Amino acid sequence: MASRALLLVALCVACLCVASAVPLGSRESLNGVGRVHGALNRRLSREDALRSSLGDVQPQWHTQQLDHSNLASTATFKQRFFVNDSFYTVASPRVFLMIGGEGPISPAYVSGHFAINGLAEQYGAMIAALEHRFYGESVPNGDSSTENLRFLSSALALEDLVTFREALTQKYHLPPSTTWIVFGGSYSGSLAGWARLKYPNLFHGAFATSAPVQAQLEFSQYFDVVARSLGAQCTASLNESTAAVTTLLASDSGRASLQKMFNLCGPIKSDLDVANFLSTLSGPIAGVVQYNDDNTSYEMYDLTQLCARLAAADTPLQGLQDVWNDYNAFSNNTQCTDIGYDSMIAQMQATSDARSWTYQTCNEFGYFQDAINDGLQPFSPLISLEFYTQQCNDIFKGAAQPFLPKTQFINDYYGGAQIVTDNTVFANGDVDPWHVLGNYQSYAADKLSATVLIHGTAHCADMYPPRAQDVAGLTAARQMQNQLLAQWLAAHENKGAAGVASAGAHHRPAGFPHRRPSLPAVAAAALEAIFPGPEAEAEQVEAAPEQRHHHGRKHGGRRHHKPRPERV
Repeated sequence: MASRALLLVALCVACLCVASAVPLGSRESLNGVGRVHGALNRRLSREDALRSSLGDVQPQWHTQQLDHSNLASTATFKQRFFVNDSFYTVASPRVFLMIGGEGPISPAYVSGHFAINGLAEQYGAMIAALEHRFYGESVPNGDSSTENLRFLSSALALEDLVTFREALTQKYHLPPSTTWIVFGGSYSGSLAGWARLKYPNLFHGAFATSAPVQAQLEFSQYFDVVARSLGAQCTASLNESTAAVTTLLASDSGRASLQKMFNLCGPIKSDLDVANFLSTLSGPIAGVVQYNDDNTSYEMYDLTQLCARLAAADTPLQGLQDVWNDYNAFSNNTQCTDIGYDSMIAQMQATSDARSWTYQTCNEFGYFQDAINDGLQPFSPLISLEFYTQQCNDIFKGAAQPFLPKTQFINDYYGGAQIVTDNTVFANGDVDPWHVLGNYQSYAADKLSATVLIHGTAHCADMYPPRAQDVAGLTAARQMQNQLLAQWLAAHENKGAAGVASAGAHHRPAGFPHRRPSLPAVAAAALEAIFPGPEAEAEQVEAAPEQRHHHGRKHGGRRHHKPRPERV
């Protein structure tokens, strides 16, 4: 029986868009973990992705302090990391640090799976990757009980980066003048941006790809973007299939038919079973959208093929079943799917990456992807906000009840979508549902920063190596990122070995006009795809991040949506 833990929420991880570490054949990958917003780790679960172009890259272990808030504490744990120093040059010491997210890291993080390798070779940098506490093999004492999970937070993860930086400096005899650039995608993309924000004297630049920096309890816009990316005809088909499933759920005989049709392990009994089943059905659809054509070949097909598959069926319900069957065949899953709510809660008591990420969403970020009746998205409103918050309380019974995310505190602490920082690139793709929670501010030229919404790309697309068929906007974005990286390196290294931050800290960019960084001539025309003129830019920024002022529904009210920019 394939038991499935419904991990709440989806960023990433993760691309790294670093994220869920759940194999594609796992039921967890249908919802929650599979679109936790991480792209990286989910793909790295495959053996071919784990192969290292360097040969045998061995894990190393950093003795990490468990509680950074208590300097008198002597409790520690072993935190896994990998290093590739094959490109490192002593004359210009540089470290490119890939931050682990909500899943395990692997040798692939430092050996060619991501574009960071090409940049490291170009600039003579050492590559390091640090696994996030409570993920992969870096779980303190192997214990993710609710009591021990109090040591899991984004703030403690940032402190881990600081002590790891100190340890790596000592281990490899790095001089004080070493330039450190952090990279991350999805949740770890947020960590990259926050590392530059909180420690500008230690991390001199950051690439925050597909970073959902705005914590948000109710993330109903996720399914709205899924619908927009699929198009009207495909969304209409899914609307009809949802209606057909809803009709069958209204009777015992209908539920029995659904159990057989979708090869469920047991009957659909409670209302929570119903919500869990409907949420599970949305998983393969949302996954295709989130990771559409992202240069990994780890989805069963792209948006066009998905919609063609739905259209080819005799009925919309048959089309949904065909997609479900295709997903199981693609992920080599021949077992039944357990959608029982109680069994899911029981499974989530065990130590796992799914449990850890669920804790973080319940405690810090929210990101709960409910399906509201807004006339835009095609999934059942029985996938409700209450369905997710119920899980927080049922999975973590030892926590103070009700156990809900402290989204306001997180946004106050880091700045949310109004993060004040410099030397940072925030890149998103407009096909990716997570782009809604990104940063779209304008930055003055002297802040050496950019916010980029790349038309036609999905989650963490710019973190993967380039290819010939990349859209023009993605190519231009990479060129812009490369030039900004060169400027960060020069700005820090021109200051000598004093260890001063490259551009200072906490400069408020709000109110400055947006200026494009100068680019090679070859990228000038393509830049229009990611940096439109002032009027188009205002429309793009206004259309994309609906969370800017009011997030989701307020007291059950309907949200008003502005038109989104067309994809290129």
